Amino acid sequence: MDKKIKNAPLATLLEKLVKQSFHLYFTAFGGSTTYQPFQIGILMSQMDDNVKAIPEFPQAVQLMEKDSVISKLLGNLVGTVTNASSVESAETCILKFLNQLYLKNPVFIQTIFNEQYEAFEELFYSDNLRFVDTVRLYNFEASSEKIVLNNGLSIKRFPVVVDEQTKIQQIQFKPYIQFSKSDYIIEKFYTRTKRVGNAKTPFDVDLVSKEANESGDLFDQIIKALRIMKNSAVYRDHVISTEMLTFTPYAGIISRFPFLENTVIGNKLVISKDEDKELISIFENISKNENKSFQIASNRLGFGLERRFDEDRLIDYMIGLESIYLPDGQDELTFRLSLRIAFLMGKDVAERKDIFRFIKKMYHLRSKLVHGKKYDLTKDDVARIEEILRRSLKMFLSDPIQFSLDQFDKNGKLTKNGVLDNIFFNS
Repeated sequence: MDKKIKNAPLATLLEKLVKQSFHLYFTAFGGSTTYQPFQIGILMSQMDDNVKAIPEFPQAVQLMEKDSVISKLLGNLVGTVTNASSVESAETCILKFLNQLYLKNPVFIQTIFNEQYEAFEELFYSDNLRFVDTVRLYNFEASSEKIVLNNGLSIKRFPVVVDEQTKIQQIQFKPYIQFSKSDYIIEKFYTRTKRVGNAKTPFDVDLVSKEANESGDLFDQIIKALRIMKNSAVYRDHVISTEMLTFTPYAGIISRFPFLENTVIGNKLVISKDEDKELISIFENISKNENKSFQIASNRLGFGLERRFDEDRLIDYMIGLESIYLPDGQDELTFRLSLRIAFLMGKDVAERKDIFRFIKKMYHLRSKLVHGKKYDLTKDDVARIEEILRRSLKMFLSDPIQFSLDQFDKNGKLTKNGVLDNIFFNS
């Protein structure tokens, strides 16, 4: 047994109890492995009285009730503000412990028992609880089995197992899933402070909102990084699943469903092993970047990729470019926007002229769109403006100074030259 164990006598009793209860379950099921998990759960609950008759069961209950740390949690809700479980009694905890362990493996294996018991004690003795949140990726493929973005956060291969009935339903109601589904998920391991209370315990509304949206916001940042990295229709499932890794009597995976489902149709994003580091770098820079202009621009790139019509995509991309190239207002907007993009992105005079003319053309076209005038927009134009926005976002992440403005003191004296204000004068 691991040195982390806090209550060795209880661990010894439960180990003996597990071995005997497993024998009872196996005999009752006739050694059959054809039962579904929910069927096994029902059959096991019908044998609770037999398990309670095993001598080690009441001894284990007594040990738990005499332990002051454990007993103060009995009869309460234990968990977080968004994920709590009822710890009704010592009997309930032990029975559920046996059930969950048997469902993991119907044969007693010491290492599995040790791991499960440590999770059992964690509920009572630890100040923190462990969780894992997962969400499925679509239109995504990678050469690596796992891309670690930071501690506890990764993209990893985890093929989805779909039964025949579910597959038929997907083909019937969501046929696009067959073309966009991916073997990869985003996975986030984390801990939260344990909270003990009951149904009358007041809760902090702001904290509930923060905990409920934390993973979703983080997963959206990863999608943003993937979309900045390359053109694609990559997106995540709208359902986020949460599993409490610390033992809880009523274990299960909780799924959170938003009001709107987001789906993108288009090309798959494929990341080679050589590109893993680039993705990690983009994600790290996004996580640290609090610039409002960048946030608006990167959001508009994502919005544009999700639009159905090219006209809407163009408007989003132009708003994104305005956000990072025109943080100083609207005066002479078309000229300054075209000039700044051309000088920052163009490698020579010829390329700068071409970009300058193209951006002017796109801005005038955008004006026609929003004012209901006739226009001539091609898919090539939209693809090019999208790539210009994507390149601009990468440049912003690698060197934000390139998008700076002149700075003045309170007396109006120039204290620092900004790149955007002086771009025409730089050689």
